[in-house]
Amino acid sequence: MKIAIIGGSGFVGTKLIDTLSVSPETSVINIDKQPSQTHASISVIGNVLDPDSLSHALIGVNTVVLLAAEHRDDVSPTSLYYDVNVQGMQNTLEAMEKQGVKQIVFTSSVAIYGWIKIIPTNPFPPTLLTIMAKANGKLN
Repeated sequence: MKIAIIGGSGFVGTKLIDTLSVSPETSVINIDKQPSQTHASISVIGNVLDPDSLSHALIGVNTVVLLAAEHRDDVSPTSLYYDVNVQGMQNTLEAMEKQGVKQIVFTSSVAIYGWIKIIPTNPFPPTLLTIMAKANGKLN
């Protein structure tokens, strides 16, 4: 099985690659916009904002683990939150479809919502897409 870790050059991705690489039945590739200091030999420079290179990097892959995200509080411009987290997901899904990849493991964290000052009482919080669209002025 060939697994592509998209955004695997950071701490979590490095540890995941370490864990997956011990299985002789598993081949792992890291696709990231930053070079991996630990796993350079299995890494390809790529970006979820570049659908063509992403699609090319997914040739022969069975499963994608999507770790790529903008999640720091000081990202500039702030439109990168939408571009990477929403459009990047769409680009990933389209590249997977083009290459016939049928499995994805998507990870996320509360960091995508930003620092919350008031805890909401609504039991049905807005979806990520709604939050991201509002943050980027695409929804009133």
